[in-house]
Amino acid sequence: MPASAAVPEPRSVKEVTAKKSSLKIPPKPDEEAYKKALEEVNTTIDKLQQDLNDVVEKINNSPDNAPVSQRREELRAQLDRLRGKQAEMKKKRHQKVEQLKKKQVESGTLKIVDEKRIISDISGLKKSRKVVETFETQQAAIDAEQKSIDEMRKDLEDNEFKEANAQYDKIKAELETISKDQAMDREKRNELFDEKKRIREQINTQFANRRTIQDEYNKAKQEYWQRVDEDQEASIPAFQEDIQICENLIYYFQTHHGVGKTEEVVSSNDSSQPDTTSNIRQPDTTSNVPEGCVSLAKKFEDDDDLFGGKLSKKVKSQKKKKPNKTNGFQLPLSIMDQLILVKVAIPLSPSDVEKVVNDLTEKKDYFVKNQDRITKENIAKAEEEIAALEGKGHNKKVDDEKLNEKNSSEVVEESSELNNEVKGECATEKAAIGQPNEES
Repeated sequence: MPASAAVPEPRSVKEVTAKKSSLKIPPKPDEEAYKKALEEVNTTIDKLQQDLNDVVEKINNSPDNAPVSQRREELRAQLDRLRGKQAEMKKKRHQKVEQLKKKQVESGTLKIVDEKRIISDISGLKKSRKVVETFETQQAAIDAEQKSIDEMRKDLEDNEFKEANAQYDKIKAELETISKDQAMDREKRNELFDEKKRIREQINTQFANRRTIQDEYNKAKQEYWQRVDEDQEASIPAFQEDIQICENLIYYFQTHHGVGKTEEVVSSNDSSQPDTTSNIRQPDTTSNVPEGCVSLAKKFEDDDDLFGGKLSKKVKSQKKKKPNKTNGFQLPLSIMDQLILVKVAIPLSPSDVEKVVNDLTEKKDYFVKNQDRITKENIAKAEEEIAALEGKGHNKKVDDEKLNEKNSSEVVEESSELNNEVKGECATEKAAIGQPNEES
């Protein structure tokens, strides 16, 4: 067998060795427990969402502070007006007090002077009527001043000022009540907002919990089915893909290039194709044509009759030219890729096709013959590697690196052994047939 037809590495067996090196298949995730946990989380989320809606409704239905604020502004305006009025009244009162004090001083001075003068001059006044009359006049003036003082005192005790003070105290008390009510409402709203924030945090926590449950379940499910797929893929017999490729290539070369076909198959294929030319109706160019005339169908059978002179000759010469056919041997890219996969030389001419088919047949026979043995050997190796990994789980990374190196070296050694075996069998068969042995 030529070197290009060396036995390829069994890809399915190689994948068995690599994928079987993982640990045992994990248990399948419990779908019922997952649904139950998810339902509990969803129920909690629904309950919290309802509580949140209730809190939002309470916030929206809380008493509007606009009328209270308006009333407070009105009271403050009234207080400002009362303060101005009180200031004005205090100013007037101050003026009256100053006037009263001034008159009291004046009246008091006159009274003391009169008393002293009357005491000192009492004997002289008795002697003089004129002096007595003067005294009476002065007494009348004193009485008038006393009356004026009484009227000023009465003005100081005006009820308007008292009413203004009373109204000011009343408005101030109402403002204090409104401020207390607003503070209580503000505190209640803040409590509702705090509760709303707390419920939202709980909802976010539950959503995160639900995502965690879903991610863990999906991860476990994906890991389980991945291990199952790997296990199923590992159970595929060795050389299965290579055998299939060889069969496809052999069938292709037999059907498209006639290699290995029997005469019966060829004749049956030829007989199976109906003669379509015999069923085509030919035009009648002789019947029903008057004497001395030419049928249009016959007249225009050759398009060159429509043109005359040099143009018709040029058209004739162009019509006689035919494209050159390439004599190269071509194969589809997919076929060449499959030949490369099984490491068989690509035929460069039709004469190489038969040799390629023989190489493919030899490879297929060898793959079928050694399929069970290689599969059992690699499964046993994979089981040993699994046991070794289970005993060294704490140092898995180092073990994986060593295992990969071991697998690659074993595959290379196994491939070389398989190549040597195939070469020996092919040499034996060719010696029995009488063909010279080819060096690889």
